[in-house]
Amino acid sequence: MQKQRQLLDIIKSRGQVSVPDLAMEMQVNADTVKNLVHQLVGLQVFSGYVNWQEGMLYSSDASKLRELDKCKNCGGEINLAGKGVVVCKYCGTEYFLP
Repeated sequence: MQKQRQLLDIIKSRGQVSVPDLAMEMQVNADTVKNLVHQLVGLQVFSGYVNWQEGMLYSSDASKLRELDKCKNCGGEINLAGKGVVVCKYCGTEYFLP
């Protein structure tokens, strides 16, 4: 729970952060960061998107993400992938909606 709060605080305060930098700052590995992000999505407290290939996390206003019809990364079509998760079918960027 403490690591989840730390991750959320870092992302919200910076707007964007790389996964390696985040992992180093939190003293965890990249897989733990990914798991924490998915936990926060499950709790519906993280609004933003992640490009796992580039290793970047972005905080975003939920209302802006709900209006999204094209990927912010590559401009490709995005599709609903699960509850609160939208994925670009071209570059794999994941968008998380609370």
